[in-house]
Amino acid sequence: MDALGAWGYRWGGADLPSGRLDPVLLMWFIRRRVQVQALRRARTVIRFDFRRPRRSFWLRIEPPAVDLCFTDEGFDVELVVDADLAALAAVWLGRVRLADAIAAGSIRLEGDEDARPLFGRWFGLSPFADGGAERILARAGARTSVL
Repeated sequence: MDALGAWGYRWGGADLPSGRLDPVLLMWFIRRRVQVQALRRARTVIRFDFRRPRRSFWLRIEPPAVDLCFTDEGFDVELVVDADLAALAAVWLGRVRLADAIAAGSIRLEGDEDARPLFGRWFGLSPFADGGAERILARAGARTSVL
């Protein structure tokens, strides 16, 4: 399965069709890759506000658990990630650097001064980003025979 995902990442192209992106699916992917060891608090809450479609999600992180919430549960929010859906997807996929998306204004971080610099540390990228797809395909090629 990893090899199939890596193949799709490699040959799927860099263009993300914004009309076909699913914010719920992206948030589930993000939730699965949170690097909880990079967070300093017993509980950290991050709100993600997407511009289009207008939608908000919350990640409640209480290590080792990371919960994706679809409604505000009333906890203090340390960080708000205001983002264009396609931009955040491109960052998660490793196709755009976070610093470049912030500089372009397509992602904005607001909130606790301690939480903003940590975003890049706990926000885990796709397993296929940063050469991951090539490593997976190389391993798969070494384990399979060609007809």
